[in-house]
Amino acid sequence: MMRNKLVFSILTSIILGLWSPVSSYETTLGGCMRFLPYDSSSGTRLLRTAAGTETTSTTGGYIGAAVDYIMLSYAHPFSETVSIQLDQTYTSDTRSTPRFGSDINAQRNTSASLFNGQNWENAKIIYRLPGGCLLSTGIMRLKLTWDYGDFLSWKDSIMETKFSSLADNAVSDSGLELKKSFEVSGIKLPATVQIVNGASNHLDTNQNIGWLVKLEPEAMGVKWGMTYFNNRRSNGVDDDIRYSLGAEVTHGPIYFRSECLASFQANGRSIQQTASVTSKNAYTSAKTSSTDLARTTGYNAVLKYSLSDQLNLIANYACVWINNINGGYAFNADDARETYIDFACSLQYYLDRNIMIMCTLENSNYTRNDSLLPTNIKDGGTYAYENLAFNRLILGTRISF
Repeated sequence: MMRNKLVFSILTSIILGLWSPVSSYETTLGGCMRFLPYDSSSGTRLLRTAAGTETTSTTGGYIGAAVDYIMLSYAHPFSETVSIQLDQTYTSDTRSTPRFGSDINAQRNTSASLFNGQNWENAKIIYRLPGGCLLSTGIMRLKLTWDYGDFLSWKDSIMETKFSSLADNAVSDSGLELKKSFEVSGIKLPATVQIVNGASNHLDTNQNIGWLVKLEPEAMGVKWGMTYFNNRRSNGVDDDIRYSLGAEVTHGPIYFRSECLASFQANGRSIQQTASVTSKNAYTSAKTSSTDLARTTGYNAVLKYSLSDQLNLIANYACVWINNINGGYAFNADDARETYIDFACSLQYYLDRNIMIMCTLENSNYTRNDSLLPTNIKDGGTYAYENLAFNRLILGTRISF
């Protein structure tokens, strides 16, 4: 299997390389890599039963290391109007990010895949149309937020907050994208429209079309981002609606960016009226047809101060609220909820414009409330509340080429 993936990547490189002699346009190969030689987390996990019995465990000292992100980017212009871009990614995990269901230093592993043919965040053909329009078709990041759609989280941090990695935010899909910049009453107004399959960049599992509109007006030194995304769910009735609002400003050595994101799925949660089940199978079989709104909301803020051309101080704050855990089932409107709060301070030093060293100290607090947490039965019972409060120290390098 791995051999097939490597062959696929090599053939891709050869084909791209063969394009260059056909015309005067050259194929370019670039990308980026992130290496974390030191990633340590420590903190306390608290479990509470519905009756109020609490169990705590304080652990620390776990140190992980990994090349946790590689992106290879191929680009080739066929002419003045047609070009192609392919971005292939590799991800892994230091296992130092605490997750629900385990103690701080006993995290579940995340598998890594190298040069997997499905690991495409961008794979598209780009057409330059008359009037300054850009039309792209293929696989692309949804521009729900700058944090993921414009890849800004890569520039700001060596770690990813829950906002950056949130499934409702970090979405890659396949379809069409049209970009054009307007000017209205002296105000620049870049606009993006994306029409996608609404499921993933591989399969259309909902058999419906999703569409996104993003406006980014720039006025008085402030860049605004306003996004609306609508995707009909697989039942053909209810919509998956997401929207975001953001602001970005640079004033001298100070850079500030903030965005909020909200996601709503009508009838996305099933409500179980009685709490008399003690296992996941019994819970699933006993569910009723009562439903309510599944929702996710998130917020982030990034503040950067440039001490020099090479040295930056960065503060990053993010909050995320989710009410759709445990397979989408809940006993009441306040059940099955998760809250993620991340605060990080970083020192960023550039050896040159392509090589950066960064040290980050993160303080986080993750909480979930659920009348049934079946993943915790191995801990001796079913718990209605779980809290992870931890500190994390990360030293990493980021290389762009």
